[in-house]
Amino acid sequence: MYHKKLPAILCAAALFVSPIPALAQDIQVLLDGNPIVFDVAPATVNDRTFVPLRAIGEALGAVVDWSEEEQKVTMTREGVTNELVIGSLTARRTDTDGTKEITLDAAPFTANDRTLVPVRYIAESFDMKVTWTEETQTVSITLPAAEQTPAAVPSGKKAIDFSGDIDDARKVLHHEIRYAFEQSSLPQTLLGDSDTVIDLLENNPEQLKQGIKNVWVDTVDFYLLQLIENAEEEYVINSNEDLIHLLDKFSSDLTLGADDVFTVSIETLSDGTPVVLLDLADIGTDSLDISCSYLALTYQKDKGLRYFTLETDPLVSTLAVCEVTTDSHKLYSYINNSKDLFLKTVETILTQELAPSAAINFPESAE
Repeated sequence: MYHKKLPAILCAAALFVSPIPALAQDIQVLLDGNPIVFDVAPATVNDRTFVPLRAIGEALGAVVDWSEEEQKVTMTREGVTNELVIGSLTARRTDTDGTKEITLDAAPFTANDRTLVPVRYIAESFDMKVTWTEETQTVSITLPAAEQTPAAVPSGKKAIDFSGDIDDARKVLHHEIRYAFEQSSLPQTLLGDSDTVIDLLENNPEQLKQGIKNVWVDTVDFYLLQLIENAEEEYVINSNEDLIHLLDKFSSDLTLGADDVFTVSIETLSDGTPVVLLDLADIGTDSLDISCSYLALTYQKDKGLRYFTLETDPLVSTLAVCEVTTDSHKLYSYINNSKDLFLKTVETILTQELAPSAAINFPESAE
């Protein structure tokens, strides 16, 4: 199976260098009982635990932004925005009640090319509970009660039933097809014919939705034809009608119909930007799999068509917000598996013209 661990490979390097206090190598940080993995160890300053900014922000499902000019970190989550400045004891927290200045016990600093921030302040400012266990040197963060449903399969999200698939062959096939559709055939089709797609989005969105389903069917048929060609069983195919009938039967038996795998809707961001949103069924993941929970195609006259994914990362429990173009894959942040949060993050990327945390550029294929 050919899968790239794109979000994991794209993990961003922070931008700061400075002398640091002693690092506390044995401190562990748990989020709802699951350890958060840091590439730089947490540090203790004035009896406060500091952790790498981007890792904690992405683990908590926040959108993280950095201003080089102001040396300022901005973290946004569920309507709450925190602003912290390197070396400053003053933080600014903004929510629906306005903006407040908070005095910190120790200022954010840099260590080993990473920015470290106070974990208790960050978590509690996002309405999470934080406890410290001295015996085990453990910080335990608990999400708000309303968010404590499993992130991987939100309530009401369709899931494909793979019970009885003893050798996982059907599940593997789903992952193969989903990966090709989500990361290649759909973005290449939509972004490769932008004028037609924009016209359909503005004038005939139902036809655009059907066109997306057709791309799925074509992707499925490509894989099913390989199965038929490599199968030990012989199939009698005397006409195109015979072949279509056989492909339809395989698709039905393997739960590969477009309506089984995703729904397509036309959404609108708060500024009026139209979004073609795909809500994809959960098919389970393992350490080698990348699959998307949501796909979003947006259009703005000054920015053109843009294609975003909310996809799994085998190394973290949250999902990666990425952008796929015809020649690159870009990572912006990690968030919980939520349609509303995904759309909000996409809107933030567009309105604030955020740069990705990192990107992989695909080499041009050889002729």
